[in-house]
Amino acid sequence: MDKMTGILTKLIEKSRDGKITWRATGVRQKFLTMLGGTGVSIGFNSATNMYELQVLDNRGRLIESISARYGLLLSISEKEKQASMKDLHELARRSALNIDSTLDELESHLDAIV
Repeated sequence: MDKMTGILTKLIEKSRDGKITWRATGVRQKFLTMLGGTGVSIGFNSATNMYELQVLDNRGRLIESISARYGLLLSISEKEKQASMKDLHELARRSALNIDSTLDELESHLDAIV
């Protein structure tokens, strides 16, 4: 798990810097990026209140995963993991859905209305 925690931290850093591009998948609230031949997905399941980070090989087989429950009654280490996974999920969502450019475009259109 220690290696996965390091990977999670690096994914957040690179996503925050705009160096990783995420895309939406066919599953709601799940986003994917490819790094070389390795796939990485981050998803949130609202039915179970769980974030899950998965590493997939070039055939789509699960190599490793970590998950974190979203909630208030968590240990400090679980809260830190949950906060990191929530952060990565939001970064992936913003990248995959082009949120910033969409909002910029909308704002431009609104500014053009006289």
